[in-house]
Amino acid sequence: MLVMVRYIDGNYDMVVAHRLDGLIKAGKILEFRRGNGWARIGRDSTRGPESDYEGEERRKGTNSDHPTY
Repeated sequence: MLVMVRYIDGNYDMVVAHRLDGLIKAGKILEFRRGNGWARIGRDSTRGPESDYEGEERRKGTNSDHPTY
C-alpha cells in the first residue's frame, strides 16, 4: 500500500507503507495522509513500538479463549 507523505522541505511523495516508521524516526517527514485526513508528526497520535496502550489485546487470533476458524 502506498501512503502520501509531505517531507520537511514541503515536497510530496508516495511511499510504501512499511517505510513510514523509518521516515518518521529519521525526522524526514512533516505529515502523512491517512483515511481521516493528514496526520501531523508531533501533533497527532501515530502508531509505534513505544505505544502506551494498556488495554486488552483485541486483534483477531490473539486470544486463545476464542479460537478463529
